[in-house]
Amino acid sequence: MDRLIGSAVAVALVLAAPFGAGLAQQTGPVQVGTLTCRGGAGSGFILGSVTNLACVLHVAGKPDDRYLAAIQNFAVNFGINIGEAEIALSWDVIAPTPWLTPGRLAGTYGAAAASDGRNLTGGVNGVMALRPSRQQDEVSRRIAEKLGSLELRYDG
Repeated sequence: MDRLIGSAVAVALVLAAPFGAGLAQQTGPVQVGTLTCRGGAGSGFILGSVTNLACVLHVAGKPDDRYLAAIQNFAVNFGINIGEAEIALSWDVIAPTPWLTPGRLAGTYGAAAASDGRNLTGGVNGVMALRPSRQQDEVSRRIAEKLGSLELRYDG
């Protein structure tokens, strides 16, 4: 009898494992999209200045969300002269769940050291992360990695 009960419990655990694994996969941080910010000529990336950029959050299968970004300062002076060129910065958006409601990225982000570059963490309750995208040119990636803080306002 004990052997039969033990076998039944083992079968139940094996059958339930795929469901538990699926739940575990959905609760960890996931990349939900890409935030791209652009600034026009004369947007002056000077240490200590405020630079405003227009941003778009791209999430597969959803309408784009628009944000306005203000870069308050740089973490360090990294010796890049932007001049009069248009600049585009891009981040992978990491969230605690695989879905975002419109405007969810709004908030203040600050630099947090990471093994693969400089992440910005913040947003509502500080649970969002912006990781510099590898899908941008070297200069843009270096700028994105060196930002000290970023303020995102929903423009939807």
